[in-house]
Amino acid sequence: MQPTLKAMHVAYWEAVGDADPYDDLLGDLYMQIRSRFAAASLGQYFTPKSIARLKARITLSGWEPSDDAVPERLFQINEPTCGSGVLLLQVAYMIAESRGAEALTQWQFVGNDLDGICARMCAIQMLANAMVWQAPYGELLIRHSNTLIPFDEARPEQIVVHAEHRSRTELRRWRKIASIISAY
Repeated sequence: MQPTLKAMHVAYWEAVGDADPYDDLLGDLYMQIRSRFAAASLGQYFTPKSIARLKARITLSGWEPSDDAVPERLFQINEPTCGSGVLLLQVAYMIAESRGAEALTQWQFVGNDLDGICARMCAIQMLANAMVWQAPYGELLIRHSNTLIPFDEARPEQIVVHAEHRSRTELRRWRKIASIISAY
């Protein structure tokens, strides 16, 4: 079993490298495998890439990157029904294409999905693209959750992935030190 999983892992990484940056490689496959009845019962209808790209273009219209290397506050894109991550991937693609991969460090990408498999697909695709294209995000948070409940009520086990760029971690560490010093 382990050699098969390793081969699948290698094949996926190669597919990400061979595909256009930020392509949704898993969404169509998932919809073909998943029965139509099961998908419909969850209200699952995956957004086509062309529509996701149009939505990304509209979302980013007028956006200008911050002059700060590590801005105090990240720009945020939140997808309450992320599915396989096609909208988040297209926003990342549009940012990287128009402003360069470094601009992605100024963004927080948040995805939620009621279907745990979809949340994991989104996390895998966002992380794989960041690694393969060497374009880290400011922060990435993907949750398996119901977005109709308040964020404070989310349980930690609902977080599929939470990662942030090392510059954000350093900024938070320095802020904590500064607040301790200013307290004296």
